[in-house]
Amino acid sequence: MRWPWVGRGRLDDALEQVAFLRAENARLSEALTRIGRHEAGMTEEPRAPRPVVEPMPESLKEHIAKWGSRDLRKQQTTEAYRRHVRGVPWTTIEADILAEEESQ
Repeated sequence: MRWPWVGRGRLDDALEQVAFLRAENARLSEALTRIGRHEAGMTEEPRAPRPVVEPMPESLKEHIAKWGSRDLRKQQTTEAYRRHVRGVPWTTIEADILAEEESQ
């Protein structure tokens, strides 16, 4: 089969229209997905993945282990991990805990 000759301008216009329609289709598909999630009782956007929790440094573990009460040790450990999950580095957490102890 012989295809008819088409000018370069018309071909560019057709390719631009194809790209526009693909982008519009993707946008509408995302909107349908968000609507479906909302109707199912979920958030419109999926949750972000949880941050990776690095293990507590041994020096900090040893320092917390020196506390007298088991409840205080658990509270300090939990608070340290919560701060780390929020993005605070272990070195800062350790410095803060040592500074709190020195000020008391």
